Amino acid sequence: MDNASYDGLTHRRTVWFPGRRFFVILDEAIGEAKGVLDLHFQFAPGPVKLDTARNRAYTLFDDANVLVWMDPAAPVTLEEEEGWMGWDYNKRMRRVACRFRHSAPGAPAHFLTLLVPYQGDKVPPVQATLAEGFTPGGDRVEITVDLLGKSWMIGYDLAQRRARCE
Repeated sequence: MDNASYDGLTHRRTVWFPGRRFFVILDEAIGEAKGVLDLHFQFAPGPVKLDTARNRAYTLFDDANVLVWMDPAAPVTLEEEEGWMGWDYNKRMRRVACRFRHSAPGAPAHFLTLLVPYQGDKVPPVQATLAEGFTPGGDRVEITVDLLGKSWMIGYDLAQRRARCE
């Protein structure tokens, strides 16, 4: 989906749900706009580890957890932010939030993020790669994801009006 809400900037977000097991999100900043590009995530109240060296953040619960992953080589910095939530009106509690800040001074740029739910306390190994020649705003995307003991091929071709997730 494309959203042209700022002069000189279109935000395209594509979401895949391979095998109904995890999410792959590709955010593209398209255009000529200058400025800071951030991607924000909020976690459920509870313990969260921000692993800035590996561009990942994950919850630390005993049973069910979630990993927010970006390629360790991506040109981003991961930082904690103030986060709040509330179940009742006028009552709020603190929760961990984070942002990935892109090093580009504006568009064009992209973020490739995986959201991976998992059981237990062992963070699953993740690898995701955009195909050579990818350009933000282009008509074609191919991504390879290695996760949960399987390799996934996902992408789209806008000119042919096709998407793949296998």
